[in-house]
Amino acid sequence: MRIYVIVMLASFFLVWAGPGQASPDLGKTGPSPGAVLAAPGAGIVGDVNGDGHRNILDLLRLLKHLNGWLAYTQTADLDSNGGVDLLDLVALLELLSGPSPETENFQYYILLDCHAFGDHKVSVNGQCDTEYAGEFKIYKPLSNTFSYRIYSNKDIEEVIFILNDDSLTTVQGTTGPLYDPDTLDWASMEGEFNTSLSWKLRLSTADGGTIIDTSGISELEVLYCVSGDAGADIIGFEINFPLILKGPVQRFNVVAYGVSLDTFMIDLNQSREDSVLFTDIDTLVSAINRSLETVSKQQHGWSVLYNLFHFSPAINRWTSRKENRLMFIGRPLIYFEIIPEDGNEKLLKRLGYPKWLRDIPPHFNWNYKGEDFY
Repeated sequence: MRIYVIVMLASFFLVWAGPGQASPDLGKTGPSPGAVLAAPGAGIVGDVNGDGHRNILDLLRLLKHLNGWLAYTQTADLDSNGGVDLLDLVALLELLSGPSPETENFQYYILLDCHAFGDHKVSVNGQCDTEYAGEFKIYKPLSNTFSYRIYSNKDIEEVIFILNDDSLTTVQGTTGPLYDPDTLDWASMEGEFNTSLSWKLRLSTADGGTIIDTSGISELEVLYCVSGDAGADIIGFEINFPLILKGPVQRFNVVAYGVSLDTFMIDLNQSREDSVLFTDIDTLVSAINRSLETVSKQQHGWSVLYNLFHFSPAINRWTSRKENRLMFIGRPLIYFEIIPEDGNEKLLKRLGYPKWLRDIPPHFNWNYKGEDFY
């Protein structure tokens, strides 16, 4: 639909102000493309013609830039990437559009013990007995059940969750044994064992609007003789780019519960413009970490990026590709929480961290990794 609107607008403009027709901007000489002709509007992102307003005239002027009829200006370069392209047009169309009704897609999250259930790898902590043979420990894995819980942003009416032919029909409970202890034969060291796990999942919402019906085979990683894990990263849902945050105040907090309680406020619109634009996950991560570094130096005199935590694009371990998801990476043994500032829950939702996801206890998702920062 968005592509269709762009094509229609471009066609209208070409007819209205095509070659040979009167236009106050055509025929002017000036610096070559790439030169800066004007500074951005006074806090108004999308004020392409610099008249102090954002309206249809800015759209028409931006279309002239896209057709090559006008030289580069900073006001037309909404995403500040050094050029004027379709991303700038998409951003301006969203800025000009009125508030659209919020439609919330069905989202869910499944935990096995404290590990996330994913398409590629599922990790569980296995129990074991320990015997001693001379100077060596002998580990005897036990076949045990695992707790599970299904979280979602909507009430779930029907659940069919099948793990290795064990059918589960409630949003929380315990699984049957997921592995055969006789196959775990590492006798002289702690370790892990990998096998395949077949699964099927069917979920339907109470409002009758959504049905999830999917299946697959995942790699089951059994971490046996493990008493617990230290630290957990916080991975958000996918973000739609270009990301436009409307409003001069766009802030949220990261709270660290360690030796002492400390709060770091992240400000994504420090210049208090009416809107702020991020073209991709890298520009968003850079802005977040810059804000973190600024506030940590003000509060403590050091950079938080190299001491406690930072944000990173989530990198898929299986494809090694960045995804449009934020990954919060914190040091072990410190519990972190992401909370809104100014009551702005909408901001965190657009950043992939809705409240219901943040309310899930700390857990681990080994399908993603972040960029190292230690």
